[in-house]
Amino acid sequence: MRELNIEHSSSLLDEKIITISIGCLTLVAHVGETQEFIINLADEALYTAKENGRNQFHLYQRNNG
Repeated sequence: MRELNIEHSSSLLDEKIITISIGCLTLVAHVGETQEFIINLADEALYTAKENGRNQFHLYQRNNG
């Protein structure tokens, strides 16, 4: 996305272009894990990507062993 150099004129940051941060979750759900719990894990992955800076990707993986 950054390479497209699309302007984001209302951005409060010095670099006024659109970037994307993505959080991704892969897992095999365990019995009793709710949809809300799984969505919260995906949300954590997104915010980890955002905490690492602009234009980031974070993959949350759980050891299902």
